[in-house]
Amino acid sequence: MRLIAILIIICFTSCSILKEDQNKRLKENNDLAFQLSQIYGADQVIRQVPGNSDRIIVMQKIDSLNFVRIIDFIKEHGYPNEKLLGESYNKNESVCLAAPSILLHNSSKVVQKPTFNLLKSEVEKGNMKPEALALILDKYYVYYKGYSLYHTQFKKACIENKELVNKARLEIGLSALPDSLFTGSCN
Repeated sequence: MRLIAILIIICFTSCSILKEDQNKRLKENNDLAFQLSQIYGADQVIRQVPGNSDRIIVMQKIDSLNFVRIIDFIKEHGYPNEKLLGESYNKNESVCLAAPSILLHNSSKVVQKPTFNLLKSEVEKGNMKPEALALILDKYYVYYKGYSLYHTQFKKACIENKELVNKARLEIGLSALPDSLFTGSCN
């Protein structure tokens, strides 16, 4: 009889501890989701304001501040994903779009080695999809260099850059492309 009583006490204690852990994780997830929502809100609100020359200057400053905030978030918690944030990740657009939006608006900073290496390590850990990193990086190459290095929705890669493109894709965990997917000329 004592054994049964002890087992019941252990069971209730274990259930209570599990419930506390679950509540703690839920609160942490909500706190992280809130941080991401704040960053995304700051990113998007300036883009909704009717344009003038001052808006562009303010938007660039906000983009820079948000970039620092999202990189700090990634360094501390990892790249935002469902594994990190649980249900919060898929329930709110501001949570799942915060990191990609901020990074896309700062693609010239993403190609810099420290940031590139940070994001590449997030891909290697399985926290970020390589396709997402390729898209962010390709925005830089398409808009600032005039060619696609990763073959994304921004632009198809040209056959003249085949070796360079496949090397870049392999480096971030994507497969090499067959010749049939390249465009004929870079010009």
